Amino acid sequence: MDSNLINKANFESTKNFLSQVNEFAIRSNENIHNTSDMIGKIGDIYIESKKLDNENLRLKNELVSIVSDFKIKQGYLHAIFSERSRIIDKHFEIINKGIRENNDDLILQGLKGASDFASTNPLDSFENFKNILLDNNAPLELDF
Repeated sequence: MDSNLINKANFESTKNFLSQVNEFAIRSNENIHNTSDMIGKIGDIYIESKKLDNENLRLKNELVSIVSDFKIKQGYLHAIFSERSRIIDKHFEIINKGIRENNDDLILQGLKGASDFASTNPLDSFENFKNILLDNNAPLELDF
């Protein structure tokens, strides 16, 4: 009978041990599943961060392009109005010369030239410049 008790005790202890192993396996499986989900989420976050990095780079490139385009147009407008200022100054030099020399023809010529020049729209040529600049298929011709 003692042998039965030992076997029964061994059976109970083995049963408890197997129950603990089963619980451990279940918890381990849950941990592995949770870890797998977490790794998947980390991967998704990493991919999303790379997409954001690429979008930021694209936006930076677009900003550089916009600023560059602005600087080119600003330079062109500055050149146009600087040239216009010099031309109008030349017309007034002719007017002043006509006043100094009491030459009505020079005065009229200077006034007519200044008036004709001032009546032209400097932005008409800017539209042409802008269209040429925006046309990626047309070669940019520089006239020096």
